[in-house]
Amino acid sequence: DLQVELRPVDRERLLGPAEGESSATVADRVARARLVAADRWGRRRTNAGASSERVRDTACPSAMRELATAVDSLGLSARGFDRVLRVSRTIADLAGHDLVAPDDVAEAVAYQLAPALVTT
Repeated sequence: DLQVELRPVDRERLLGPAEGESSATVADRVARARLVAADRWGRRRTNAGASSERVRDTACPSAMRELATAVDSLGLSARGFDRVLRVSRTIADLAGHDLVAPDDVAEAVAYQLAPALVTT
């Protein structure tokens, strides 16, 4: 449900000092987020496997307003709404948030729009 366009890394960045998180750090964060989701939804279930209603219940009211704004301004379909909500839940889990916050929704919407906004 993510659409991310990556550009080639320029030579200076390849030859310079490493930036960002290590793969091991990211893998640990993902593993912890999956455990949180499994605790929330039940054994071996992820955010993708939970009912829409239950995922919606984990979002704060201001996050739902942010999502409603995205529906209105971007013309998200019902499926698009659901996809953004589930990605928002995953972003919240990766950040250690109990509830989906407006920033989590904004990031999920940005992933949906990324290819459309990138100009070469």
